[in-house]
Amino acid sequence: MQTKDLPIPQKFQSFALNRVRAHQLVAPKGMLSHFGLETLITSVAVERTRLLDIVERVTRTHRKILERKFSPELDLDRTHMMALELIHDAIEAEAATAEDLFDENGTPNGISTDEIAHFFPGDKVFELWFYSGWHSGDEFDKKFMADVWDFVIEHKMFGPMTHLDLVTKLGVGLFMSDKIPHAVRTAVLEAVLQNGEPLLRKTDPGRDSSSMNATGSKAFTAAKLLEVMTPTVLTQHIEISQLGRPIIELAKQLGWIKVPAVNVEVPKPEISALPPEALDSVVPPAPSTTSDGDPEVVVGATDGSGMDVELDEMLANDKAASEHPALVDDDSDEPTMVVTADDAERGSKKNKRDKSGPPPIQKR
Repeated sequence: MQTKDLPIPQKFQSFALNRVRAHQLVAPKGMLSHFGLETLITSVAVERTRLLDIVERVTRTHRKILERKFSPELDLDRTHMMALELIHDAIEAEAATAEDLFDENGTPNGISTDEIAHFFPGDKVFELWFYSGWHSGDEFDKKFMADVWDFVIEHKMFGPMTHLDLVTKLGVGLFMSDKIPHAVRTAVLEAVLQNGEPLLRKTDPGRDSSSMNATGSKAFTAAKLLEVMTPTVLTQHIEISQLGRPIIELAKQLGWIKVPAVNVEVPKPEISALPPEALDSVVPPAPSTTSDGDPEVVVGATDGSGMDVELDEMLANDKAASEHPALVDDDSDEPTMVVTADDAERGSKKNKRDKSGPPPIQKR
């Protein structure tokens, strides 16, 4: 696979990854750790021939021996498993290193940056090169950022209005700030006078123009501005982090940086919408206790059975009983009963009837 066969976003990823690798900011060992051996082999070697190329390079085994070992009758899963075992054993035995796995200095059959950009998710590749430590401020970082900007502008990665988008995202005032040398700002002013007044407005979606002129003179476009104040000039006078912000925004648009989901707060229900009686919350009183700590039994409340016990009536009966003691005192434990003459007479008659018993069965 070659870079020319890749879409523009993947081509950009391969370009950037290849540059940081060439500057040794991303080592093959780090790439192996970042992607994982199994994922690398199963993702890149999707064909038997490509798999044999990688195994031959890493294990230094003759091609004919590998072709007999990996017979065409084996399915791809089984072939991948055998290849992983051979590569893993070679690296463990220090007969091979991570450098043997990747394409270094144009050597054949290693895994290339084009393959990584093509077969792996964009966010995984972007994370590897963008956060590799290139933006520390040295001369390579400035050259790298200038090259990245040139690539984005050349391939119009922001769309047909790439120049104007980049200028406006950085801020027009930045181009004329004190950070820019006087000679460069003078060159920009001369270009404005020669081409017309810049209005920095998108007048035609298909044309990179940032100016409209009533006189019909040539518009001073954002593209013209970046011809005068090139990315190389910008990187010499503006912070790398500031120049990297449009690249981060581009990565978000392409899905290379996952934007966290926004938690939508669910509105709380309005209390005023409830009926008035629902707002009255009566807290039940704590149960009272006796001096011994036992819960006090409250008599007189409805217990759910439909029967109410009147406490006042019970106390009144107890008081009356205490004020009128029994007429006959008896020291025994048996209760004393007072019987009148009429009650005795009725009782004797009843006893006589009870002694007779029930009538015979024949008379029932």
